[in-house]
Amino acid sequence: MNVPFKDWDSIDGSSVDEKEIRQAWRETMRRAKAMEKASLTSTARHRALRFAAGFCAAAAIASVGVFIGHKASGVGPDMRQCEVIAGSLQKSEVSLPDGSKVWLNSDSRIAYSMTFGTADRTITLHGEAYFDVTKNEQIPFIVNSSGLSVKALGTKFNIRSFEDEDVTVTLMEGKVLASAGEDSAVLLPYEQVSLDRTNGRLGEVRRVDSRTALPWRMSELVFDNLSLERIAEMLESIHNIEVVFKDQTIKEYKYTGVVPNTSPAEVLDIISETSPVSFRINGNTIVLNTKTNKTK
Repeated sequence: MNVPFKDWDSIDGSSVDEKEIRQAWRETMRRAKAMEKASLTSTARHRALRFAAGFCAAAAIASVGVFIGHKASGVGPDMRQCEVIAGSLQKSEVSLPDGSKVWLNSDSRIAYSMTFGTADRTITLHGEAYFDVTKNEQIPFIVNSSGLSVKALGTKFNIRSFEDEDVTVTLMEGKVLASAGEDSAVLLPYEQVSLDRTNGRLGEVRRVDSRTALPWRMSELVFDNLSLERIAEMLESIHNIEVVFKDQTIKEYKYTGVVPNTSPAEVLDIISETSPVSFRINGNTIVLNTKTNKTK
């Protein structure tokens, strides 16, 4: 299934225009149909799934560095699902069939049915995502994640749902209903609620600072005499990574300034240029050390 996605993946989302979209779409459909003709011995169900993957690709054409595919959760056509995955240290923007937009944080994924936007608007989330929902009073927008369900009509909200943390919903605009079992809570703008994974209960609704509630969505990070240890914690939270200090003394180094919030590597490059700190990235782990010590 890699071939049909090649042309979509080659498009730079920052400069994509309508002509490129049409050309890539036609090429994707041509290749998908060619694969159908070359696989006449396959079952009808498998052919349908291959063809369906082209539509999954269309939904995420604005994304760069994102895996787009399908998975079968049943035998009927309504059980087919599109799945979009943002890999390690990547962020992705996805346009859904109903016009809603989703921004995926690193190591996150969403799945939705092939009938999304017509028969339903239900999404399953693993990881963290920010949603800008197109209003449709007839079909509510529902996100399910680790036992928590969030229902919205037209709004902007964030869900953070990594395995080692509580599930947290933060509302930025509009109104949502968060529910888990017999518990429920209505959130207003700049309010937040969390689901305790240990007991399956919702906590108290709390107010948040709109300027700092969602650091992974900010274009810049502001350091005001901030220690390297605190910066490391911030990067861990934003990018779902682990930062390891080989030299404990550098934790107390302090930094003041504004840096682009693009990737851990870019932030650490700036830190490395202005202080005797070295770093090495190994998958989801970043090792920090002094420049005088070889980072192993």
